[in-house]
Amino acid sequence: MILDNLALLAEGRIDDLAEICDGTPDDVRAALVTIRGLDPKPGMAFAASEMPVLPPDLCLTRGADGWKVDLNRSVLPGLRVTAGPESAGDAAARARLSSARSRAHWPVRAVEGGRQRFC
Repeated sequence: MILDNLALLAEGRIDDLAEICDGTPDDVRAALVTIRGLDPKPGMAFAASEMPVLPPDLCLTRGADGWKVDLNRSVLPGLRVTAGPESAGDAAARARLSSARSRAHWPVRAVEGGRQRFC
């Protein structure tokens, strides 16, 4: 009943509100204490933590010719080839190892070349 008659509460007419609620002004004041103690946003207790602010993928700059869009180099993925065994047993194994290293470096060079082309 109190919530249905908030206009009376805003005007400070506690006695009229008590009469509508079939109670005393002290009953209305006690109910108001209870209502004011409630959480107005109870769902916030279950809210996820704030999302982290991530760096942008693109950088926009305004120039004399208009807008320029560049990739943000700091967020581009990086590739690297970790060192393998320095030597192998026989000549055929060394040749396979050398060939594998060359093939492994190709994607790294391709990604690095692409970064230079776009940025």
